Amino acid sequence: MSRKRPKYRSGSAPGRPSRLSGLRLALVAATGIAIGIAIYAAVTWIDGLDMALREATANSSRLLLRGLGWGVSLDGTTLVVPSARLLVSTECTSLGATAFLWGALLAFPAPWSGKGLGLLVGAAALFVVNAVRVVTLVYVSAYAPAWLDVAHLLVWQTLMVVLALALFLLWTQRFALSHTR
Repeated sequence: MSRKRPKYRSGSAPGRPSRLSGLRLALVAATGIAIGIAIYAAVTWIDGLDMALREATANSSRLLLRGLGWGVSLDGTTLVVPSARLLVSTECTSLGATAFLWGALLAFPAPWSGKGLGLLVGAAALFVVNAVRVVTLVYVSAYAPAWLDVAHLLVWQTLMVVLALALFLLWTQRFALSHTR
C-alpha cells in the first residue's frame, strides 16, 4: 500500500516559505526598484515631459491657493506669493512617489486590468496630494519660514513615500491577492 506524499515546494514544509519564494520576492523587489528608477529617469530625460509635470504641479497649486484667497501668480514654474517665491522643481512634483508606486505595481504579479487601474488611480491620488503638499509649504514659508526645510524635506517627503506604500498595499488587497486566491 503506497501513501500519497503531500505536495510541498522543495525545501519547505506547510506554512513555511521556501527559499525559492524568498528569491522570487527579492527579484520582484529588485524589478520594481529598476522599473521605478527607469520611469523617473525617462520622465526627467524626455524633453518637455519633466517641464509639463512641473507646470501642471505649479498650476494646480496656484489654483488651490487662489481658491484659499491667496494672491498668487506664476513665473514659469515659480509660485510667487507676497512673502516668497517658491520654485517647483522636479523633486517638488509627485514623480518620485509615482515612480515608486508604479515600479511596485508593474513588478507585482497581478492581472493587467488591475495594474492599469492602480497606475491611473495611484498617479492621480499622488498628484492631488502633492498639490496639497505644495500649498502647505507655501503656508509654512509665509507663517513659519524657519520650518520650511523640515516640512519640505522631512515631513512631506516621508508622507509621500508612506502614501505611495499605502496605495500599493491597498491595491494588493484588492487586485493582486484576490488574483492569487
